[in-house]
Amino acid sequence: MGFDTKKFSNQQFEPRFKDIPVPELMDFFEEGELPVWKIRCLSGPELGYCKNSAKNDKAIDSMLGLLVSENISEKVEGLRNLFDLGVKNNRIGDIPERIHMLVQSSVDPICSLELAIKLSKVYPVVFYNLTNSILSISGKGMVQKELEKKPPAS
Repeated sequence: MGFDTKKFSNQQFEPRFKDIPVPELMDFFEEGELPVWKIRCLSGPELGYCKNSAKNDKAIDSMLGLLVSENISEKVEGLRNLFDLGVKNNRIGDIPERIHMLVQSSVDPICSLELAIKLSKVYPVVFYNLTNSILSISGKGMVQKELEKKPPAS
């Protein structure tokens, strides 16, 4: 017997969670609290969004350039800074998608785009460890939701 598509289709799933120790960030946790960053796995659409983030960033830059006419470089840079987009020009490789992964996946603390960007700059190894963990638990998929069992009929 092969893969049971009906059973799979009827199964309910919920996100997988993981606590990641971040001792390097201990100074930023309340005294006595364990330095742990709680993440959850990402769904397929969420991973797709993150993978396309670099393309989205480039499209935003192009759109900003079209909105201005004179002194383009000054106005574009001013708009980028206004929307906190200036740092995007300095990102390379897969960092943009990892930034979006951290924002989407963080449970505790909740991670804003600004926080993810700063973490990638000032604690790059912690940033990569967190996003590698997100990829790892997302690769394992969601967990099967335990369904409440009905008591047997009398």
